[in-house]
Amino acid sequence: VEAYLRCIAGAIRKEEYLDALREAGFEEITVAGESHFHAELIAEQPLLKELAGKMNIPMSELQRIGSTVVSLKVAAKK
Repeated sequence: VEAYLRCIAGAIRKEEYLDALREAGFEEITVAGESHFHAELIAEQPLLKELAGKMNIPMSELQRIGSTVVSLKVAAKK
């Protein structure tokens, strides 16, 4: 859980990431896949469940937030 939280803590917006790839000289950039964070996983992780409970965050809000966190698989040429 800690590793996952550290990973998403440094996340940037999708277009910002793709722009950084272009600026680095990559071309023909395509998003080959996206994996969304499923809020239901919180129920399986005691630490996250506890934090969500302390913050009074309803599951519907966790689902909305989770849908904005995406892991991208990107293909490009340089």
